[in-house]
Amino acid sequence: MEQYEEFMQLMLSEASEYVRGTMQLMQMTQEQFDHLFKTVGHVYGIYENQQLAGFYWVEEREKVLHLHALILKSKFQSRGIGTQVMNMLALSNSSIMNCIELGVHESNHRAIRMY
Repeated sequence: MEQYEEFMQLMLSEASEYVRGTMQLMQMTQEQFDHLFKTVGHVYGIYENQQLAGFYWVEEREKVLHLHALILKSKFQSRGIGTQVMNMLALSNSSIMNCIELGVHESNHRAIRMY
């Protein structure tokens, strides 16, 4: 993944508290998390008007599409982009997946409203 570093920096800048908490909960080092990010599932860029708006990270688990992350840069948030990505994932995977699974931290009120 050629944009790995850019996506990782975006994740750490926009969701560092959540990422660090997840690593602590899973007893992972930054290096282990980096390896997981590089090797598990697929990461795709989200673009608006040819600008990188963010990315999403998904993994197919039998008939379940697991959404590891959907991260948008601050200036692209609250514009319906996340909802568009979720709708696209649901539509494009409906014939091969039974559901989309994700977790969201209780403090992430924006994500809870969107999901």
